[in-house]
Amino acid sequence: MDWLVRKKLYIYYTLFHTLGYYILLFFWQKNETVNTTGKNLFLLAAPLTSSIILYFIYRKQKTNEKYLWLFLSLGCFFNFMTVMTSRYFSQKEFLYLEWNDSFYILQIGCFLIAFICKIRIDEHHHLLKFTFDTCIIMAAAIAFSWQLIIRDLQCGSG
Repeated sequence: MDWLVRKKLYIYYTLFHTLGYYILLFFWQKNETVNTTGKNLFLLAAPLTSSIILYFIYRKQKTNEKYLWLFLSLGCFFNFMTVMTSRYFSQKEFLYLEWNDSFYILQIGCFLIAFICKIRIDEHHHLLKFTFDTCIIMAAAIAFSWQLIIRDLQCGSG
């Protein structure tokens, strides 16, 4: 299958997945069984599909960005494992969150390693400067939104 056909399939799947999820939320809102089952299937399908697609991209790569795709795939797979364990343990009477937390940490670690791989590939390190600038702007935006919007809404004085 050539690249253009695969790219269109990925785009169609993303649109189908997104629209299907919102259709489920709007039209089967009153039927609890269908709504819960559908949400669980959509929540499990997204990271698993992403992991599989990124793994295939990793297998096809011949450049030095090969391991970037591997760690992105592993991060998505650990996200899938997080959703699986949270769904499993939410049905039990006790909440055992250590497995869930470890998968979150592995997911973040894989994404961080992928980010470091991308920085090491980029010779000029513009990505690193851009990322830190973006983090500073996001931190300021979160602080201002808390001070000016969220705190007033939470206190009820909005």
